[in-house]
Amino acid sequence: MMKKSGINQLWAKYRQKGQKEKEAFTGHPLCRIITKCCARVFPKSKVTNMEEVLIGFLKQAPHKPGGPKYKKPVRKGQTTSQEELESEQINLFKITLILLILVLPILSRFKRYVISLSTQEPY
Repeated sequence: MMKKSGINQLWAKYRQKGQKEKEAFTGHPLCRIITKCCARVFPKSKVTNMEEVLIGFLKQAPHKPGGPKYKKPVRKGQTTSQEELESEQINLFKITLILLILVLPILSRFKRYVISLSTQEPY
């Protein structure tokens, strides 16, 4: 129900009792609405159990997608290894080399042009 009523970026700004520069969620009108809806959907559950679930949800919200502390999960075998760093350096070297190969002829023509201009007599 919390996922449907707001995004993790919103829920990351709240705590159950409003500590650590966050707003209190207990007095918020949305808290009462969600508690009443949960009581209707789960009539046998107690209010304290619902509050525990809310506390857990609000605690985890900053670390979920969209929250400020979210870190994209690294899949197994996707850590940046020394080999990957070396291959990236090699790729950068290749790109630099290609650019030099393309630019050097242009620079040499430009140099010849400048020299030819400097050897000409002024008007």
